[in-house]
Amino acid sequence: MKTITLLSCIYLAGTAAEASAEQPPPISSCPKPFQGFFLGANIGYGVGSARNHLTKTTNSLFDSKLDFGYNGIDGGLNTGYNYIFDNKFGLGIEFVANWANAKAKFNTTIAQNGSHQVIGAGPNLKNSLQLRANFSYVIYGLVAPKIILGWDNSLWRRKLNASEAGLPGGDFSLNGQEKSRRNGFLWGLGIDFLVLKHCMIGFEYTGTIVRKQTLRSVEPVTKNAFVNSLRQQYNKFALVAKFIY
Repeated sequence: MKTITLLSCIYLAGTAAEASAEQPPPISSCPKPFQGFFLGANIGYGVGSARNHLTKTTNSLFDSKLDFGYNGIDGGLNTGYNYIFDNKFGLGIEFVANWANAKAKFNTTIAQNGSHQVIGAGPNLKNSLQLRANFSYVIYGLVAPKIILGWDNSLWRRKLNASEAGLPGGDFSLNGQEKSRRNGFLWGLGIDFLVLKHCMIGFEYTGTIVRKQTLRSVEPVTKNAFVNSLRQQYNKFALVAKFIY
């Protein structure tokens, strides 16, 4: 009887060991992968497009429209918190501060009524502050694709240069400059990979669109008035690294 009991115990222990060996090891050593407070950084490249509308409102009216693009390096810091529901669905709140040097410049020449006009303008994105929500889905505790929605506040510097020759009242030139913060809607897509217990890396695309900007300039001698309006759409592709607490 003791022999049978001993054999039974050995059999049960062997069966348990075999079953344990068949179980895959834990995919992540985190209790809930991707969950917690995080601090990180991003680096990427931004490209954008804009529609510029320039109108001269006095002395030989004209109306000029031009589409153009701009680009430059864009990077910054990320911080926020992610919460994972049922080890699958993620909801996060994130603040991002970016510094950028995305800029463009264009020139156009207009000949009209005996005068020769040269117009130049160019926007320059300096920095942006973003508050956004991240909606993610965790796959095997290792990968989390996400949707990004939020708000963007960006500092743009814009210049307007104009000169005109051949006018009866004489030649003139003017320079206008505007620096202002603009609010915009933010959207995007991304994917994060858990590479260490407290570290993840990812790739993101984000897009923003800001409300129309208007810059008015008046030449003091001839009193020629220029109205320049601009609407921008900006896209950023970035590599992101985050440390999860």
